[in-house]
Amino acid sequence: MPLFSKLGISTTLTTHLDSLGFRTPTPIQVEAIPYILKSKTDLIAQAQTGTGKTAAFGIPLIEQIPKPNKAVFSLILSPTRELAVQISTALTAISKPFNTRITTIYGGQSFDPQIRSLKKGSDIVIGTPGRVLDMLRKGFLKISDIEYLVIDEADEMLRFGFLEDLELIFGFSNDYKRTLLFSATMPPKIVTLSKKYMTDSHRITVKSTVQKTDNIKQHFMSISAKSKQDALLRIIDSEHEFYGLVFCNTKRQVDEMALSLVNKGYNADALHGDLTQSAREKVLSKFRKRYCTILIVTDVVARGIDIEKLTHVINFSPPQDLDSYIHRIGRTGRCGETGKAYTLVCKSESYLFRPIKQRFSDVLKEIEPPSVNDILENKRVVLMNALSKLVNDGLEPSYIDLANTILEGYSATDALAAALQHTLQTSFSKKNYREIRFDRLELNHERRPYNRNRFRDRKPNSGYKSRGSWRK
Repeated sequence: MPLFSKLGISTTLTTHLDSLGFRTPTPIQVEAIPYILKSKTDLIAQAQTGTGKTAAFGIPLIEQIPKPNKAVFSLILSPTRELAVQISTALTAISKPFNTRITTIYGGQSFDPQIRSLKKGSDIVIGTPGRVLDMLRKGFLKISDIEYLVIDEADEMLRFGFLEDLELIFGFSNDYKRTLLFSATMPPKIVTLSKKYMTDSHRITVKSTVQKTDNIKQHFMSISAKSKQDALLRIIDSEHEFYGLVFCNTKRQVDEMALSLVNKGYNADALHGDLTQSAREKVLSKFRKRYCTILIVTDVVARGIDIEKLTHVINFSPPQDLDSYIHRIGRTGRCGETGKAYTLVCKSESYLFRPIKQRFSDVLKEIEPPSVNDILENKRVVLMNALSKLVNDGLEPSYIDLANTILEGYSATDALAAALQHTLQTSFSKKNYREIRFDRLELNHERRPYNRNRFRDRKPNSGYKSRGSWRK
């Protein structure tokens, strides 16, 4: 398989991709990147999620952005805000040498910061259909001069009920743009959409490859979002030896999680695309030498991590697709070793976890977080083993003399308990562990398509009194 340098990519970007861990292109990247760079027609790419589609369209887009650039060069549409953020994170990391201006817009967040970002100027805009349409109607986003319109996860767009929004967005764009449509499946309505808005389109179909996960014990926990960090700490504390990766879906979550763990006394560190190359190398060096044993990471930077004897992988949030899940948990259980993988899922993430649960239904087991009593018992075992090793290896005479002096004034039990409390602080206190709240996941049925117009024809409640009616 050719390297990225053979796909028509500049040396600057090829070198940067190598530093990120992108060394061998995936099949969809081999097919799509040269075509987007050289051809002038539309593209329909059918490939399973997790096959590298973001880089397949992102790399050639970044390569072609003119300098200077005044208008929006490309609009990328995503069915969910989580995927929009993931695409933004990936493209921000890939485009670092070019200072590409990327704006992400999606619902559930304030308009103001997104509007300010658009006013400053954007090369690439990534967004969900609803918020993109709002920005177009308000005039803050203009796509009459775009060169590319990318529709990612087109079949998911259909499932979420965004077909009408897509057609309205097309109406705001120009006729000479190139449309790139990426989808895992091709339902009839997507085919109809492509025929209506795409001309002379070229089609690429790539099958997904599945890695083996036989040496990995897979578990998941259905818990509330607020209890996730508590569950994570229970998993770490319940293991005799934890040396693993914790995957988060955003850089901000990585930083917050790492800071929280460090403040609680854990040997943790963070790794994501905003770190410089030298900073990333320092973090990885610490992790390889086990100066830190918990590394919080994003999917983008995890590509470059190749470390042996990892005991655990924890998905703090489920990944966006099946292959990303396989790629994540495949970091453990290598070279004949066994590994453990845990996925923490709250109710709002059921749609992300559903395909993973279906694919691994025979080996993926639901469990509850370890109990406080089990955790404390594990800590006792670890402590006893450590004490036994010290005694067997030989104690320092100065400590033996100090112990004899202490025992002259205190009983053996009081002296040892005081020494342990002085050294371990509150490590054995049950107050360290809060109650876990659980969520009921929706894994056995399809999520209802999102209907933007569900409130449009609703009649006002006759019993409702508007603000100020109490004055009358």
